[in-house]
Order: sequence, then structure tokens, then C-alpha cells
Amino acid sequence: MDGRNNTVSPLDGAIASFRTIVDGQMESIAELEAWLQERSASDKTYQAIASSLYPLLARNKARLLEARRTGVSSTSSGPSSWCTVSWSRTSANTVSVTCLGLDPQDRFDLQVPDGHVDSVENVVGLLANALDNLAATDAHMSRLARLIDDMEASAVRGPPGEIVHNHIRLLGQYNEAKDIAQQLIGLIADNRGVPVGSLYQDDRYGVGPDD
Repeated sequence: MDGRNNTVSPLDGAIASFRTIVDGQMESIAELEAWLQERSASDKTYQAIASSLYPLLARNKARLLEARRTGVSSTSSGPSSWCTVSWSRTSANTVSVTCLGLDPQDRFDLQVPDGHVDSVENVVGLLANALDNLAATDAHMSRLARLIDDMEASAVRGPPGEIVHNHIRLLGQYNEAKDIAQQLIGLIADNRGVPVGSLYQDDRYGVGPDD
């Protein structure tokens, strides 16, 4: 025993949660890519969907990698490019899709074999939900990043009264950060279709099941 205090500070805990949530977001993107690859392996309709989505996924994955490498502050200055997907059946064998790529204004028509329109619309709907969850997670991550920036600015030493005040403020900000982290974990779990509790194992995201 060396007698050192190994207690993690609220700020360090918030930063650790942020970084592991970034990792979770990147894993969600990787899983979506793998799902698209499996779907498009032998179907031209899904190949068209995947081809439009891969550049969008790559851009956001690169942004998250940069946030993981450089720290929290880069996230608030680098917004995501997710957008809300919409689609409509324009003929018996055509589904027109908007916002399934890098340009939110892009619209393209999917030519669907007879009897498969319902299936394609269902897949597009699943993708829309997945991208909505990724966008919502990014929005919460940006809020968490800004909160951590405030916590860092508050962690300045001063007179004893100011130190106590800042400590109380940090604890309040940490509780808010923890609430945001729990919301993010819920979104990641929803995107993967797994129970929220499964993501709390081993305190992976800095928030355990008893928090």
C-alpha cells in the first residue's frame, strides 16, 4: 500500500464515460456497415443503398476517431452529418429515398423486383431508425462535451471558499454528465437491439448498474 488516493475525480469520470461512449458509437457504425454488407452481398437493391451510405458512415467514423484521439473539445466543434431519412413508393416497383448519403438533398430511386417492395421499405425504415439513433447519440455527446469543457474551466484552484464552491459545482455537473451518459447508453442499446443492462457490464461506460 503506497497510501495514494486512487479516487477518480468527477471530471476524470465524465471524460472516461465520454471516451467509451465514443467507442460505443464507433462500434454501432461498424455493426451497421457489417449488416449492410451482409444484406447487399447478392442483392442489387441493397447494394445501391449500401453504396450511398458507406461514405456517410466513413465520414462520421473518421470524426469520431479524431474525437477519440484529440479529446472531448473536438466533438463540440465537429458536428455530425446524419439526417432524417424519408422515402415513398412512387410506383409498384420503385421506392424513392431521400437523405441516405452525404448530401441531405440527394434523392434516388430504388428499382425493386416484383413482390419485394414491402421488404425494401422495411429495411429503409430500419436504417432510418438506426441513423436517427446515431444522430441523437451525437447530439447528446456534443452536450456532454460542452459540459465537460465547463467542468474543466471550473476546476481552477483558488481561495478555500472558492474551492468548496467549485467542488460542489463540479459534483452537480458530474451528476448531469452521468445522466447524459445513461441516455447515450440507452440509445446505443436501442440501436443494437440489446438490453441496456448488457452495456453496463464491467462498468464499461463508466456508469454501473447501481448508478
